[in-house]
Amino acid sequence: MADPQSTLTLFDFALKTAPIIVGGLIAIAGGFLGTLFTQKLVVAKEEASLKLKKIEELLSAANECDHWLDEYKNSRIGVDLYSIGHSPLAKVKYLSALYAPGLNGEVRKLSLAHANYVALVASCYAEKIKTGSMPNRFLEEYQDRYVGVSAAIDELIEKAVLLIEKKQS
Repeated sequence: MADPQSTLTLFDFALKTAPIIVGGLIAIAGGFLGTLFTQKLVVAKEEASLKLKKIEELLSAANECDHWLDEYKNSRIGVDLYSIGHSPLAKVKYLSALYAPGLNGEVRKLSLAHANYVALVASCYAEKIKTGSMPNRFLEEYQDRYVGVSAAIDELIEKAVLLIEKKQS
């Protein structure tokens, strides 16, 4: 049979060391959870910063669309046909899809206005090749098409500002 004195000593030892063991476990868990929580905060801040940067790139590309469309018009209406590269609209679309899906509706509006503008210039250019001069309808329709593009860019910028303000609050 076990000595009652040795059992009491083991019980005393357990009582005396229990707070130390529990405190150590709490410290270890707190250190682990604190590090994990801090890491999650850092990652969330970096993601928010990246999204903001990409939205800024998106808006810059949207404004470049305006310039590209003007160059497209000039390259087709002028005397010499020249290449101006690809429209930045594709960049606007993929940045919106990846980083700001809340802007997809405004990007679709810009895409439609962009397509309408390009269609006018392309059809008038085709008529210019056939007849030797720009058709009168170009002057009649150009203002409306350009205003459509400008309005779509403005709507995109306004919505992006609202989206940024919502994320920052």
